[in-house]
Amino acid sequence: MTKPINSDRAPTLFDISELVMNAKHTDIFLTPNHRLARHVKFAWEERLISMGRKNWLRIESHHWEIWLKTQWERAILAGLIDPVTLINPNVEREIWRRVILEDQMKELSFNLVDVSTTVENAIRTRKIIQRNRLNLKDSGIKSRFLLEEDCASYLRWESIFRKHLSKNNIITLEDSIAHLSKVQFNLPRDATVNLVEFDSVPPILSDYLHSQGVKTIIQKQQKTSNSSHHITSYVSKQTELQAVARWVFKTSREEDNGTIGVVLDDTKLERQRLEHLLRREFNCLDDSYYDLPINFSTLITLNQAPLIRDAFRILKLVTGAITFSNFTSLLQSRFITKFKEPYDLQSKIINALNRDDSDQIELSEILDALKRLSDKNTLLDEELLTELNHLNQVNDANSSHSISSWSSFIDQCLSIFGWPGIEAPDSFEQRQYELWQKLMSGLVCFDSVLGKITCSEAIDVLYRSSTKQPFQTETEGRRIHILGRLEAAGLSFDQLWITSIDGDHWNAVTKKSPFIPISIQKHLDTTGNDSTNEADHRDLLDDYTRLNKSIFSSFVENDNNQNMRCTKLPNISEIRPDRSKWKTPIAWNKAAARLSTIFQTEQLPRILNSELKDIKGGSRLIEDQSLCPLRAFLRHRCKLNYNKPFSLGLSSLDRGKLMHAGLFYFWGCIQSHSELIELDDKQIKKFIKEALDEGFQQFLKSSHTIPRQTFILWERQRLNELLWEWISFEKTRSPFKVISREEKFEIECLDTSLKISIDRIDLLEDGSYLIVDYKSSLQNLSDWFGSHPKKPQLPLYAAFLPNNDGIGFAEVKKDNCRINGLIRQVDKGVVNLDPNTRRSMNKEMNWDSQIEIWKETILNLLKDFINGQKEIELTSGSCKNCAFDSICRINSSGG
Repeated sequence: MTKPINSDRAPTLFDISELVMNAKHTDIFLTPNHRLARHVKFAWEERLISMGRKNWLRIESHHWEIWLKTQWERAILAGLIDPVTLINPNVEREIWRRVILEDQMKELSFNLVDVSTTVENAIRTRKIIQRNRLNLKDSGIKSRFLLEEDCASYLRWESIFRKHLSKNNIITLEDSIAHLSKVQFNLPRDATVNLVEFDSVPPILSDYLHSQGVKTIIQKQQKTSNSSHHITSYVSKQTELQAVARWVFKTSREEDNGTIGVVLDDTKLERQRLEHLLRREFNCLDDSYYDLPINFSTLITLNQAPLIRDAFRILKLVTGAITFSNFTSLLQSRFITKFKEPYDLQSKIINALNRDDSDQIELSEILDALKRLSDKNTLLDEELLTELNHLNQVNDANSSHSISSWSSFIDQCLSIFGWPGIEAPDSFEQRQYELWQKLMSGLVCFDSVLGKITCSEAIDVLYRSSTKQPFQTETEGRRIHILGRLEAAGLSFDQLWITSIDGDHWNAVTKKSPFIPISIQKHLDTTGNDSTNEADHRDLLDDYTRLNKSIFSSFVENDNNQNMRCTKLPNISEIRPDRSKWKTPIAWNKAAARLSTIFQTEQLPRILNSELKDIKGGSRLIEDQSLCPLRAFLRHRCKLNYNKPFSLGLSSLDRGKLMHAGLFYFWGCIQSHSELIELDDKQIKKFIKEALDEGFQQFLKSSHTIPRQTFILWERQRLNELLWEWISFEKTRSPFKVISREEKFEIECLDTSLKISIDRIDLLEDGSYLIVDYKSSLQNLSDWFGSHPKKPQLPLYAAFLPNNDGIGFAEVKKDNCRINGLIRQVDKGVVNLDPNTRRSMNKEMNWDSQIEIWKETILNLLKDFINGQKEIELTSGSCKNCAFDSICRINSSGG
């Protein structure tokens, strides 16, 4: 194999040695695929360079279709043929689509299971017919078409399709060749055309070359590899692909200059899985993502490329709806910039919508969510809201224009969302953007064909075009190639691995057309001559064994509970079974070692003085630090939020808010114990109802989600009964007056401001003050004590607020309502608020001394938070209801 002189050039994957014996570099070389044409050109140039040549005439090496298109364009420029435009493949597809759908509505004789598949079959059928020179005007051929309903439908569509071509002055490649054959142009009589590595030459091509009177030579390398072919069977597809990835990595290290090829089954899933495994083996993840020294030549379509995928998500959202999971991904995309500020806007929008991943989200719902957030004093970009409203109104208008007229609106939609972002694109993203611009500029070609359409229809056309636009992330100069089966045809590698070499995947297959009578297809060579350049799989295997030095093959023994058998290859010595299980990639072990080093540090980063003013959290910060410093770090410094768990009805958090709201409004009307005991049961129930009415009304206004009416009715009934029981308990208490409800305070300590909100403060009969915190479950007073109290909220209030004679939990729980806490009494010291409690306080306990202890405890916890201290002994309650277990992993098997 000729090695390149210039290291920046791609390694040649075509052995030129046999070709040079019958051809010269000034000949024309035509190939069945683009990749082979490029490597033939490279091989010739490398040979000329090795001979010392400094310059030469341009080497004519082309995919045969591209060459014929060029010939057509040259003939028109020379004035030899009337100017007619070669049809854009996407425009051709849309014409067929419109013809088929309109005909179905009229005839109702052809039931479409999948419109796209029917369109592709119709396009392929016309190419087969024309490339095989099948004359549909022949009465015998036409009659056989008319005997079969599907074939007769195709004849009807094809007639309408030709009328569309004529009306719009456009022509297909196959039609253009018929016109080209009538003129002599640009091909001297002594020209030689080399047909390189064709398994079968399309009749339409051979007829054209014959009409031009040029000499044609079929060039196929005859050299056969004498090396043995090794084939291995695997128990699963994952183990097969992992073996391939390990082989590529090992071979690339052992052979510095050798070329390596991997032939994959032509599926997107296999390509993605193998790419991921290769990135692990070559340690090309994270910052080194684009350093993978491999040329992935198998194709994805443009709509699957990340930049373009997100563009279509935006457009689908504007004109219809997308799934909630796609919308979440869109918000977090690096190509979208308008929802990045403020820092927590994304999470607020997601929480405001609170939908299942598969739920459909419309633009109007997002606007409603943004409006609710704005009403709750969330800082939003007013210009963005105005622009989104405009987009929503345009969508509702549903007006019709030519497709090119929608281009500016499509650009406007994307720019409003900040697409394509502000970060510098890499080479792959730049290529995606260039293809997008080309796709947009090509929309004008559809105007005369489609007429006036809606914006949604225009975007559908654009999307369908992108699904047929290949996006190939190929980089020159790399010697490792991952290819599809047809792309590997005609190429030579030092080492080649062929996957899925089982009978089902590699038996000789001829793709039949549903629109050509079987009796006619039997007499046609329909393989290798259609638009996909499909070749017989048996011929492909023969080509691989003929052209490659060393071949490794593999297959999976069982696929979907079906036993698979190997396809026979020449010179196979034996089939070696591989029973190995999944092995952890080397890169995984390295990453695990790095993570272990990180999490073994004893300190979290210390808070800078400049950060202190931005720290928020109040009593929750102290509680998190006491229970788990890592949780405090993640929530209050990294700003990671708890997402509200999905619930069919009202969540426990919602029910707690409604209980607080009901009690807030009740004690706003009835402000003291004396007022309460003057009311009869009927009046109390009326006040409870009014309080719940107001509470539910405010809740529904501020809530991110609107629960079903059934759940609201159930919760109203439950709370009505619960509050009646609680108010009945309050009547039994000693006299008190409610002097504060949901009042906010700010505590300044250690240069930090802790903002708190106290549910309620009562002024008791003896002039003392009681701070009350509502709870819907039973509480344990022992959670207030120790160096790391589990519930330091009320001790914090007692330590830093004036008028702090007592603290207590108001346990609003069915069948067990009480106030559970501690209070100072002049004659008795510190006593329990609940007279029925079994635990009595230490008679020597001094309230003022305890306040000082709590103050010291709170300050120590705050100091630890600021200094980054994280080493404490966690208790069983530390991890209860924690949302950061995926980060902490303290309970995992690894410790």
